[in-house]
Amino acid sequence: MRNDNNNQSDYGTRNNDNDFSHKPTRDKIDLPGTEPRVFKILLLGGTGTGKSTIINTMTNYFLDGTLDEPKIVIPSKYYKVTEKGIVEILQIFYMDNQAFCTNPEIWKDDESERHTVQFHWDKSIKTIGNLLKEITKLSATSTQAFENMRDFRNKIKSEIVKVTQDIANIQKVQDALDAAQKALQKTGDQKKSFANYTKTESIKLKKIVRVDYHSTVCTLHLTKDIVCHEGCGLSEVTVSGTDHFLSCYCMGSNQLCKECGCGPKSHFHDKVKLVEETKTMNKVLEDMKAQYDNANQQHQKYSSDANNYQSSLANLQAAANAKYEYIHKLCLDLSKICSRFNFVDELHANIESMRQDARTIQNINLRKNAEMEIQRLEKLANDLSLKRGRTFK
Repeated sequence: MRNDNNNQSDYGTRNNDNDFSHKPTRDKIDLPGTEPRVFKILLLGGTGTGKSTIINTMTNYFLDGTLDEPKIVIPSKYYKVTEKGIVEILQIFYMDNQAFCTNPEIWKDDESERHTVQFHWDKSIKTIGNLLKEITKLSATSTQAFENMRDFRNKIKSEIVKVTQDIANIQKVQDALDAAQKALQKTGDQKKSFANYTKTESIKLKKIVRVDYHSTVCTLHLTKDIVCHEGCGLSEVTVSGTDHFLSCYCMGSNQLCKECGCGPKSHFHDKVKLVEETKTMNKVLEDMKAQYDNANQQHQKYSSDANNYQSSLANLQAAANAKYEYIHKLCLDLSKICSRFNFVDELHANIESMRQDARTIQNINLRKNAEMEIQRLEKLANDLSLKRGRTFK
């Protein structure tokens, strides 16, 4: 819409076809408090969404910038910085940037385009006023709660990583335990197979015993369990060195004893006789005994290893269970600080990873225990996130 020189517009007065002027007619709001105040404003938005616009617009709000002479603290394509040291850029917020990011030559001499730009300009200035009203209504909020939330979140993530490592370690120890138990069974079987390393043999032994009749014996061979003539019929002669035994049955034609090979003078009578005894003896098979000893040594080693692995497994499982309980406590503590914290979104990937790791556990009881703890954690996350309408599927 075109206005003549005498008509007033909300946005300015046209003096000629190429000249527009505008005097600010806005009234700034009265902020509560008499002392100057410093506001920290969080500006959120992607590239090109107007973060610089709100800062420039706010600057013009306070410094009475106009469309023809805007106050610039953040440069744009068409404007350089005109105000320095006015704003400390800490964070970013959304804002329309049409007035700062379009070529002024496009709308400066075009009433219709200028009307649109002026409309958005005034609207942005008004938005800043409304924003300041809202900011002044806000009470101070301690950042300690956010720091605690971050700490709890990091601890939960850290403990889940530790539990995942515990699951992997449990499987490693379980594998070692299984191997030790198999070796224990094998060496036990070997022990049994080599246990009979002794062999029982029956042998006949000759032995001199006392009797009530006399026999011919040799002074040189009696100790060798030789009786030359048992129950000799000659008259008893208890000393050697005589020819009395030339006629003894034990003497041969060459006058030598048929049993010991000695002459008659070495013989005498003694009341003894030679008997045979059958004796049972255990003979050690050295090769088999060596194999038994080796199997027994290995069996003891694997037995000790199995006991140690069993103890380590119990300790690891107890440690993992304690971490599960600690994760539960951390989640509950975090929910007290932020009741709307989305545990499902936060823990979904971790719980899925834990579930995958649990599937690698080959021991049935250990896998059931891990899956049960994961289900408990999953249920806790669901319960704490119900108010947000998010649960695990």
